[in-house]
Amino acid sequence: MRSSIHHLPVLFLSFCCGIVLAGYKDDIGYTRLLVEQGAKMPDGNGLHVTQVESEDATSLAYMPDVKDAQFTGKLITDRSYTSPGGLFSNHATNVGKLFYGTGSSIAPSIDTVSVYEANGWLGGDYLQATNSRLKPDTVPDRIANHSWIGSASDDAVNLDIVKRVDWIVDNDEFIKAVGLSNNTSTNSPLLSAAFNVITAGVTDGVNGRSTAPLAAPYVSGRTRPDLVAPFAYTSKSTPAIAAAAALLVDVGHTTASLSRDPVETSTSNRTGSIIYNAERSEVVKAALMAGADRVTDNSTNPDPNTPKDITDYRVDPANRSANGLDVRVGAGQVNIYNSFHILMAGEQNSVEDENASGGIIGSRGFDYDPFFGGAGGSNTTGSYTFSTGTYPVMMTAALAWNIDVADGNPLSFPGAATLYDMDLHLYDETAGGHVLVEQSVSAIDNTENLWVRLDAGKDYLLEVRPKAGQASFQWDYALAWQMTVLDPVDLSGTIKTAGGQDICALVLASGHYMFSCNPAGIFSLSGLPRGSNGAVKRQIYAQGFFPKIDFLTNSSNESVVMTPSGNCPSYNTPSSPGVYPGSAGKYIDISGTVLLQDTQTPVCALVLANGQQMFSCNGTGSYALHIPLDINGQYKLQVYADGFAPAIQRFDEFSTNNPVRMARATECQIP
Repeated sequence: MRSSIHHLPVLFLSFCCGIVLAGYKDDIGYTRLLVEQGAKMPDGNGLHVTQVESEDATSLAYMPDVKDAQFTGKLITDRSYTSPGGLFSNHATNVGKLFYGTGSSIAPSIDTVSVYEANGWLGGDYLQATNSRLKPDTVPDRIANHSWIGSASDDAVNLDIVKRVDWIVDNDEFIKAVGLSNNTSTNSPLLSAAFNVITAGVTDGVNGRSTAPLAAPYVSGRTRPDLVAPFAYTSKSTPAIAAAAALLVDVGHTTASLSRDPVETSTSNRTGSIIYNAERSEVVKAALMAGADRVTDNSTNPDPNTPKDITDYRVDPANRSANGLDVRVGAGQVNIYNSFHILMAGEQNSVEDENASGGIIGSRGFDYDPFFGGAGGSNTTGSYTFSTGTYPVMMTAALAWNIDVADGNPLSFPGAATLYDMDLHLYDETAGGHVLVEQSVSAIDNTENLWVRLDAGKDYLLEVRPKAGQASFQWDYALAWQMTVLDPVDLSGTIKTAGGQDICALVLASGHYMFSCNPAGIFSLSGLPRGSNGAVKRQIYAQGFFPKIDFLTNSSNESVVMTPSGNCPSYNTPSSPGVYPGSAGKYIDISGTVLLQDTQTPVCALVLANGQQMFSCNGTGSYALHIPLDINGQYKLQVYADGFAPAIQRFDEFSTNNPVRMARATECQIP
């Protein structure tokens, strides 16, 4: 039985509805990796993990249903010993399925699980919070999932807890995935205020942001989340990210050759387990963040029960954090395919640590520097060089390090916490130059991140440096990166209804367009240039259907299914055009504004009339076109906007100025 310090108000995070397995596994790159790796696929086999749960308010249960078929063959142990016999928590069961379940998890072979009730875990069952004579227990577990939030009434207790958590991650290499709240308020201190954890949000950004203020260096305003996953609730995204971390730990531990530092390729934690560089907490965190998708095209959209895509990463200055992330979604959506290949590219040392290599790095990889800073500031730069080829590249880099929490003396654990401040810089070195391209220089975070489009045919220098003005230190960091070649994109496929009927539609992408009308349903656009975010924005518009707008990062040939617009309210005055065959072929000028419902709020939309088109996206909603009249002396005005029902009307040459009022898609009754 545990000895409890306080009974803190701990809440489990909401967990609604079933798990859409195929969709989420596709969206985070797991399916692609599984097809590629086949029998060599890592799966978390042999890993010991922890699941911490808040007890159910009614039954007081916190254990998952160990009889569930997804847990067959797994050793799941109650470490708090207080869950009522014969009862189980639905929340814990669903979290467990995504973390280690044989059907739902991306690490399905995790077979040894310790489950704690949250208050017991904070107290005598493990963390020993507020007991200054005791350190946290020593356990063999490597990854923990925390789908709960909480706060003590005394911030001194909160501070003691998060310092202990940070100490565990750094000393035991015990990686912790921590859920955030399911709203956009400032997060509760437990456990999101810890530095060394991986905080999990959701792809639509409806999750807690920033950190609660405790004593320095645990200040407010630090970036949260670190990563997101394509679920509607953080209780689902957290175990999905924990499972991704487990998969990387599996890779790093079973492939010792990935760890290539010239001085130190491994360490041991308090249990005596060997931890290779490729599986260290900093490396796993950096690889997950560098591999994350900043632009998404999730298979589950536009299902109203799932999050929307990331399409405007750091576009608005208000969403740009000082450490190079987006305040809503952190580094973006976890992509285990990318992160796996970052790790598998192996450790690539800076020129300072391995002069013979010249610090030249490949398109993917990581480095772990165990002694950065050095005695007396003798090793204060980490330099990595590379060149781009025929095409531009999109570079993503993540620098991660742990906060240093001292042991203190035998009667006052934990000791002081010190945040060493490191910065990440990128320079254009072409033709002997040294021009700053981008930098990440937060003073309060323990990650720095870059996401930048780089020109073709140039030489670059990626550099890690301590921020000027601080005392000399010796500490470790992990740097992970990937570079995606931005070659032109080819898009093709068919446009259909859910029933398989071909649709005549307008397809737009990167300034190119065509109609899928001859033959019906087929489209093909080649050699499309990418936008500044490395993606191509494909827009499909068809009468009677909602617009389909996707951001694509790779060439594709796919069947696109359109959603009927159904019965929607109309805010427009019905038109009654006359028939004037004598005006056929005559050109006229038409104009107007596209507005929201009965308001004067402008809407950015595609305006199409008799083969001519433009966008009403100048901030006023206005449009103006020079168009030919059809055989009846009429024109069909079609207006399409993302999130709105199509507005389609016919007019004659005597109706040339027409405001168009748009109904939101949510107002429609979809058949």
